[in-house]
Amino acid sequence: MIANQTIVAKTLAETIADTTAYLKIPTNVEQKQALSELYAVFKQSSGNVPVVIYYEQTDDTRLLPEKNWVSNTEELQESLEKILGKGNVIFK
Repeated sequence: MIANQTIVAKTLAETIADTTAYLKIPTNVEQKQALSELYAVFKQSSGNVPVVIYYEQTDDTRLLPEKNWVSNTEELQESLEKILGKGNVIFK
């Protein structure tokens, strides 16, 4: 049983990227519209980078489900910045 858990943990660690995408939805951005656009972009750029969204208006932070994780590409970062604005998209 412990050996199986070790294998699962190792496999999980290999599938998650070293980077996380941090996205801030600022108060001056229409939240529903932004989320709709973001999820469309996520579908086009699926990958192993976890996505964390911070809602400035409600001071709420959420880690998105794995199905919404993305690939860390320059094209993706540019698309996200067009939706959220510069300074609201950080990959680290």
